[in-house]
Amino acid sequence: MTMRVILTAALAVMLIGCKANIKPEVNDDTIVTSQINGVTLVHRHIIQAPNNFAPINSQYKALYAAGIINRPEYGGKVVDQLKAGQAYTALGEVQGNWSTQARGAWIAIANDEQQLIGYVPNNSMVKSELYEKTVKEQSRRRPRVHKKAVKPTQQHCVNVNGNEACQKGENGTWMLD
Repeated sequence: MTMRVILTAALAVMLIGCKANIKPEVNDDTIVTSQINGVTLVHRHIIQAPNNFAPINSQYKALYAAGIINRPEYGGKVVDQLKAGQAYTALGEVQGNWSTQARGAWIAIANDEQQLIGYVPNNSMVKSELYEKTVKEQSRRRPRVHKKAVKPTQQHCVNVNGNEACQKGENGTWMLD
């Protein structure tokens, strides 16, 4: 009897020690790799791999602040922000996936470790060597804003039941004095 209890206890201890291979839980930050058109992309799980990919591998600068999106279409989730004037590595050009407004080129950008961090519309970035020229051209295109000439304030007053009411300012407000 005691031998049977001892063997059962030993068997239970051995079975508890044997665990099945448990795969690590996959979450948004899990690093994965994807093979697209012969190029291996390393990215977080939340970043969707593109359907097609044309390598660029060049330094680009952001023309304006914009959202970095997890897939090459406007319906994607914003995962980070471009900072105007900051340099990024453009890994490649991809095409929008589903809607006609999203069709067109998107740029797959990478961090310093060459890991794909998301997608931005191609008009939000320019090659680093063309950045200064592009910014100057854009500033020349902006229409100049002319300030309105300030009219001298004329006070128009009338007598209302023995009190004086005056129209003040340019918005036509009447004030009782």
